[in-house]
Amino acid sequence: MSQTPGFVTCPLGHTFPEEQLSVRDSQNVCPVCDRTTWAEPRARRPWSRHLLTYPLIVVIAAAVMLLVETISGIAIGTTYDSQHVGGAAWLTAGSAVSVVGIGLLITGVVLVTRAVRSRSWTRSLLSAPLIFMAVGAAVLAIGDLVELGLNISFLNASSPAAVWQLVAGIFDALFFAGLSVALSWVGLLAKRPDPTTTDVTV
Repeated sequence: MSQTPGFVTCPLGHTFPEEQLSVRDSQNVCPVCDRTTWAEPRARRPWSRHLLTYPLIVVIAAAVMLLVETISGIAIGTTYDSQHVGGAAWLTAGSAVSVVGIGLLITGVVLVTRAVRSRSWTRSLLSAPLIFMAVGAAVLAIGDLVELGLNISFLNASSPAAVWQLVAGIFDALFFAGLSVALSWVGLLAKRPDPTTTDVTV
């Protein structure tokens, strides 16, 4: 606090007679600031399953982007085929299979969204949608495996970076296969009832 003869000014600019200055916990206290009402802390929104709807909508949007990419794969495969590029049919077929997988994946996410918003909530409601998503991911893995036909054709034709394209395709298929296993695993776990006190071993 700054000080002038007979008056004291606090850091916020309140000037008051020196005799009104009080000390609390070894700190000078301004009488004006001392009467100021403290701001109410912002209350956080309480937890609710319904809040999961918004992240799930983001997942659906991401899946739609993947769908657009896959449809572009069909267009690329059709263009390659018209140019008589070897293995183009594999790209078209694999992308078509992947479109089905993405459709199943989006359907599963929509079902999860409905489940978390259900009034009669039970954890087992997630089981079927998660299995649905697992099937979609498995179909995506199959689609990526089919598309490897194009990469193998490029490899046989000694195209530049053909090996890297083949490796990328294999890891894409492994990713969706792993995702399918994880989703189906969680879906099966969701069916299990909660343990009771009699199930707990000491």
